[in-house]
Amino acid sequence: MQLDDVAKNYGALARFYDLGDRWLTRPFARIGRLRVASVGRLSLREGDSVLDIGCGTGLNLPLLVEAVGPTGRVVGLDYSEGMLREARRRVESNGWGNVELVHGDAALLEGVGGPFDAAMSTWALGIVDDLPSALERAVDVLKPRGRLAILDFRSTQAERGLRRRLVDPVLHKVLLWSGIDTAEDLDNERFQKRWEDGKRYLREALVDVEEESNVGGTGFLLWGTKP
Repeated sequence: MQLDDVAKNYGALARFYDLGDRWLTRPFARIGRLRVASVGRLSLREGDSVLDIGCGTGLNLPLLVEAVGPTGRVVGLDYSEGMLREARRRVESNGWGNVELVHGDAALLEGVGGPFDAAMSTWALGIVDDLPSALERAVDVLKPRGRLAILDFRSTQAERGLRRRLVDPVLHKVLLWSGIDTAEDLDNERFQKRWEDGKRYLREALVDVEEESNVGGTGFLLWGTKP
């Protein structure tokens, strides 16, 4: 997705994003459990620093703040000012003094500081237009032995069955109508190729790389360590 589309579409969705997470994605795709698993793969300790790439409204922040404790540092980056506005409300309402929110492009990661003990991204990098640069920068900002975890989709539709014939076509229409995704984002062949290349890079750039499948085989959680 082009940056202008990210700013416009997700800015418009920001006020309703958490409701969709609560009533749709969390109960049907068990997103909450997957967020917990993603943070767990980072093996965070008290005092660590961690970067959340594409932080959105800040749904990962409670988990990250708890993991690094009051002496740790949490930075969230997103390109949508609307999403960041909601994330700021979450930070302020919880009184998290060790959380910093940055407006920026995941392909550049300017202004986030670092290096970090860990970095993560949940359901965000798949729509970044320049995915190769975003993955390279995610590795760049890590300390040696820093950990990276990525939770995302590997395809935009199921391989077979009722979901492919009925569920996914309806879901795609909803995603297009809502502005969450563009037609290009939902191009399954293009999407799979992007992540095949992306995972190949990550397996070359990191060590101890592991991967789990989720969301009925259409999603994945990949994690590893910077040498």
